[in-house]
Amino acid sequence: MQTVQPVQSRMHTLLLPEALDLTVAATLAETLLDCRGDDVVIDASYVRRLTAQCAQVLRSAVETWKADQRSLTVVNGSPAIMERLSPFGIPAAAV
Repeated sequence: MQTVQPVQSRMHTLLLPEALDLTVAATLAETLLDCRGDDVVIDASYVRRLTAQCAQVLRSAVETWKADQRSLTVVNGSPAIMERLSPFGIPAAAV
């Protein structure tokens, strides 16, 4: 008889740098991929600059985590940064 085992999930917290620009995009994507399958909280406390490349990485992560039925949340972003993320499908409160 087979039994159902609970899924053990880890929680990762990622602290983003002040500038989310082209030089950070590849590293951000790699870091997120390393967390795939686990719940993730992205702390945007320090973010002051956000380029389209990093916003696209975050949007892709949102879609991936939704497909994987995992939690990915963006917290502590300034109103300006959260507003900037909104057109990329990342809601202002949480993802």
